[in-house]
Amino acid sequence: MKLIRTETLAQGGQRCDFRLSRGKPVQVERSSCTSDWVDSIGASPRTSSNSSSGQRFSRNSAGMSLDTGRTMLERRRHRRDRWNCVVPLRRWPTVLAARPAGARAEVPDRDCLKMRLPSLVPVAATRVLSVALSLVVVSLILANPTEARIRTPFTPISTIELSPGISYSKGTMRTGWGNLIQSVRVATVWPAHPSVRLRSLLSNDLVVGRERPTRLAQRLSYAGMVAMVATNGDLSTEGRVDAYAAPQSMAVSGGELLVAQACTRPTLGIDRAGGARIDDVRVHVTMGLAPTSQTMPGRPGRQVKVQVHRVNTHRDDQKVVLFTSRFAASTQTAPGGVEVILSLPDILRPDGVQEVQVLEVRPGAGDTPLGPGMAVLSVQGPTNQWVGRLQPGQWMRLKTRIVHKVDSRCGGTIEAAPGWADTVEAIGGNHFTLRNGALAAPSSQVYPGSVRREPRTNVGVTADGRVLMVTVDGRQPGYSVGVKLAEMGSLMRSLGAVSAINLDGGGSTLMAKRSLTTGRFSVANRPSDGRQRLATQVLAAFQYTPGS
Repeated sequence: MKLIRTETLAQGGQRCDFRLSRGKPVQVERSSCTSDWVDSIGASPRTSSNSSSGQRFSRNSAGMSLDTGRTMLERRRHRRDRWNCVVPLRRWPTVLAARPAGARAEVPDRDCLKMRLPSLVPVAATRVLSVALSLVVVSLILANPTEARIRTPFTPISTIELSPGISYSKGTMRTGWGNLIQSVRVATVWPAHPSVRLRSLLSNDLVVGRERPTRLAQRLSYAGMVAMVATNGDLSTEGRVDAYAAPQSMAVSGGELLVAQACTRPTLGIDRAGGARIDDVRVHVTMGLAPTSQTMPGRPGRQVKVQVHRVNTHRDDQKVVLFTSRFAASTQTAPGGVEVILSLPDILRPDGVQEVQVLEVRPGAGDTPLGPGMAVLSVQGPTNQWVGRLQPGQWMRLKTRIVHKVDSRCGGTIEAAPGWADTVEAIGGNHFTLRNGALAAPSSQVYPGSVRREPRTNVGVTADGRVLMVTVDGRQPGYSVGVKLAEMGSLMRSLGAVSAINLDGGGSTLMAKRSLTTGRFSVANRPSDGRQRLATQVLAAFQYTPGS
């Protein structure tokens, strides 16, 4: 028998303490009584002493018996669907279950506990009906867990033009079954405008390390190039400041390839003319002997052309990784691999060909220093032994090109991504929320976090080439609880986006802008951590003055 709680019940001139235990029927054990007990159905008062457990009371007419301190509460059905119970609470057991432990119930004299059922349906049938309705609701939700339910569309509270080609709005919307309020901020950027530059920025100008987004955007501002609005960028491993701090998608800034991963990811790209596009892409990197070095020593007639799997990210498997000076001061790799120092006369571009020379081969080495004009080819393990066979003085052809997903995210058919050859800025995310006008948020089976209400950051592209940088705050009931990915996709579509991707979110969601009155560049939204997080990457729109 499980104890529910101890109740002190008062009626008329008497107060009794009872211990209620769960069972069929509910067991009520009287602890003590004082003064007189007034019959709950209007009978005359009956006197009891101050003793507790030795008394005998009989209330058969009320459906209760008190015998040697133990009482059995029996609920008996009366006509007109009423329940006659002797414990003087008006809505047993609903009220009793909701009352705090030790709560006191005051009931007027001659007031019997009579509980009217919602309908003439018996209790058992009512319970079955309740469970059935619950199952129907759950089945409807599970049938389409990513269904977007925007109850009230985004309504701007204010809209300002920060500079020509850059505007900023803030407002609210309501989503979900609970009509939940959401705080939304939207930055609209025309990247093709001659006074606008949309940039993908890397913290500390390196892959390794983190920086406050506001400080990063402000640090890169100067006369003629002033940051006006910014959001957080791609996802990275939270709390890491080493190779795992690298963005999880390709990253391009100022025409230089900063990060390349092995698999395609949803990515925003900006070309030199300011054209914006979103696709599922990656950078495919290969290396082979240049025409002046046709064969590998000891292997006459054999050509060498191999894939470099990643650029400026971790080397913890047997894949080939290429490091440039934009990674860190060194490769930060453990001893035991093979590292080849290469000359790199030009920056590494996301789409192009250049020849590099082998300067030094370091078998068994690790943590090779990095500097301007050089790169390091690194591998560990018994595979890709061709790296160790390279010799100083050889020339290698390094080729990069942006490819999109054809039949496999991490390989398969290689096909150049249309329109991406002249990409100068790129930033990626983990999932599409909108693709070619259709909601594209993943299901909870693919990405469990998609159906959680969280702070979100999205970037989208409209049919006329505008870029929408959008944040929704969350984890703050009464102000903004956060949205599901499908709701975010529906919001992006309502704002005019054709395709949109999900950037880092949660406590990393951030929107910053420059004040037109003070000139200060500061956080505009309310991050769920109460402050802005350190970030690896930032997407920022600058006011550009041509000729400055």
